[in-house]
Amino acid sequence: MKKQTFQIALTPKELNEMAGRYHFDGEALPQIEALYRTVLPLLRTEAVYRLLQNGKLASLHMPFTDVCACAVTLGAGIDRLQELYSEVGAVWENYILECIGNTLLEKAYEKLGALIWQETGLYLNEYRFPGSEMPIETVKEILQELSEGKASSIVYNEVYTLQPKKSVVFLGILGERKGECSVCNGCGRMECEYRKRSVHRKDEEAFRKSENYSYGYQRIFGVVEKGEEK
Repeated sequence: MKKQTFQIALTPKELNEMAGRYHFDGEALPQIEALYRTVLPLLRTEAVYRLLQNGKLASLHMPFTDVCACAVTLGAGIDRLQELYSEVGAVWENYILECIGNTLLEKAYEKLGALIWQETGLYLNEYRFPGSEMPIETVKEILQELSEGKASSIVYNEVYTLQPKKSVVFLGILGERKGECSVCNGCGRMECEYRKRSVHRKDEEAFRKSENYSYGYQRIFGVVEKGEEK
């Protein structure tokens, strides 16, 4: 089992790409940059990982030899900041923080992949997430593999929701050749509101109108039509 803490940051180009991905216009960029600067010193990024013998968990048989149990978190600082904005009803700012957090978490995945390659010479080529490609209860097994969950600051409740919120556990499929690895490509949650927009435009528009958005976020995107407000 390996535990690493490290720093991550987004370049100006990555912030611009994030703005485009989540359909922010140019006028939002100064606010995005300001909120990003606020978040950065609050990050406590941590990764814990462990190669599994024969690529198996006790209740899960996978047709892969090289599998790694992984847990990644940005820490609780960004959660507390979002809670402060929620308390004052700042839905727009809270949504920007959510997008920034998810983008930073993806970059933490990339950093973890680099750490695994340095140790093993294998590439992190695929992600398998509890609740998507495997039963949600696998959260418990993965954290148990990581020194019974005590090695990580990540915890879960009775419905396997993780704390801190900007955390993830997964099984990484490793390979000798580097593949086109993407968190969204490896995840079966097509309804996720933060999924990369690498799909057809028609599917994207249907996605944006999904009822999986909270009412507040629907208001931000203009999905709620006039006369539908509650």
